[in-house]
Amino acid sequence: MKSAFLIMAHSNFDMLKLLVTQLDYKDNDIYIHIDKKCGNVDYGQFETLTKYSKVYCLRDRMKVTWGSCSQIKLELKMFDAAFNNSGGGQRYDYFHLISGVDFPLMKNQDMSQFLEENDGAEYIGMVNAKNVIEQRLGCWHFYTDRNLWGKLYRHIVIPLQKVLKIHHIRDFTNYRLGPNWCTVSSSLVGSLLKEKDDIVKRYRYSFCCDEVFLQTFVFEHKEFLQKIYCPHDQYKSCMRYIDFKRGRPYTFHVDDISELLQADRFFARKVDKATMLGLKKHLNDS
Repeated sequence: MKSAFLIMAHSNFDMLKLLVTQLDYKDNDIYIHIDKKCGNVDYGQFETLTKYSKVYCLRDRMKVTWGSCSQIKLELKMFDAAFNNSGGGQRYDYFHLISGVDFPLMKNQDMSQFLEENDGAEYIGMVNAKNVIEQRLGCWHFYTDRNLWGKLYRHIVIPLQKVLKIHHIRDFTNYRLGPNWCTVSSSLVGSLLKEKDDIVKRYRYSFCCDEVFLQTFVFEHKEFLQKIYCPHDQYKSCMRYIDFKRGRPYTFHVDDISELLQADRFFARKVDKATMLGLKKHLNDS
């Protein structure tokens, strides 16, 4: 199975290098976007790391703001870059969206074999969480920055919209929620990109809908909905090991390595540098 790994990074370049070298495999290519807020970047430090994989650093970088539509725009941008670079998706069977502080829990060949044995599955987490979705889409979110003005907007303007019964979206029947980190087929990415402009328009005044737009797209396209890997467990379905009980999410440490290695998932979300080194040693030595 040929895979494109789409890495959204914003800091911790030493960890990013560990991740890139771990993904170096004959069937993998790697696409990296480094947040524009990081300033000037030497792309060569990443693009020359690998022996087997091609590494592409996106030059047309974006400033990504947590909670805003910029997150959705970036994810679509990364899907688009890899899909079109491969000649309309023909080079890649699957596209993996990850962050720069995630790390594989499987060897590359084992992940490729898993995908082949389950060919056609879509690794997306999805739940029907109407109350959460209503908070993110019910009102107009014109300002989402995490600064003083953003706090004032959330604590004054949003409640005022509710009092005045001003709605952005009223009907949440088709909306679904789940982790934005996913592994999806070329077929799904191709269909998604055909609607990318409509998706951006639909969510441009939403809040944290990077965890909504893909799930909703799949729910509205039944040919993909029926291929969801594990419909009743959102984290197993996206094949990410994520812990929201100990953090938002919890950052896994060295003491958690044994737990991680028993998780049977594609990636841990998220880890510190020492844990990366420990996982890398185990995967490469075993």
